[in-house]
Amino acid sequence: MDYFRRIYRVPAEVEIGYGTRDRRINIHAGSGRFFDGDAPYPAEKVIWKSWRERDIPVLFGGDPQQPLLTVEGGRAFIHHDLLAGAFYFLSGWQEYVFMRRHTALRYPHRDSLQARLDCAHLPVVNYYFDVLKQAVEQVYGLSLTLPAWGAQPGALCLTHDIDKCRSGWRYDLFHRLKQGNLGAARRIAAQKLGGRDSWFNIGEILDLEARYGAKSSFYFIAQ
Repeated sequence: MDYFRRIYRVPAEVEIGYGTRDRRINIHAGSGRFFDGDAPYPAEKVIWKSWRERDIPVLFGGDPQQPLLTVEGGRAFIHHDLLAGAFYFLSGWQEYVFMRRHTALRYPHRDSLQARLDCAHLPVVNYYFDVLKQAVEQVYGLSLTLPAWGAQPGALCLTHDIDKCRSGWRYDLFHRLKQGNLGAARRIAAQKLGGRDSWFNIGEILDLEARYGAKSSFYFIAQ
């Protein structure tokens, strides 16, 4: 909640309740003791709701028949626990509980809720916050805006997480052999003999960024 208030610069007098029915803005509390456990959220419990002509996944839902937001008698009611859903995604909860039980370097995307729901392309938390933003605007008659980044409306932070950079040829070669593409497999083997690896492309990334005037940060796992 503090994060939402900060990014939209919500005035202190705006009253937002969690698990309440008597505040100006009321958000359903549906997570219970979920975060006391160590399990990911089950995909079969996700419900889908329409928002701005887009179906978005909702975790910790309330009554499935209820929409995301209703405004009645000067009060707004968000009928599903969007705060718990936002925390689930922003905190990396599924990665956290996975890494507690495994020794892998990285959480496999194929196991993620986003992959299982085919929604990795959706900025889900942005939609959640937009619901809350609209609730505040309708009840309080405000116009909430995001702060600008200098003279620009926003900014993009480019980062690269580098786990391995000299073993891509193994994965590429195996994949091509599995496909039966012997020509591509031979080219990959020849590139490796010539000292090239598809994952060791940092120079190409830097050249591409220079072409567009972009800058980024690289993060390496130390061996």
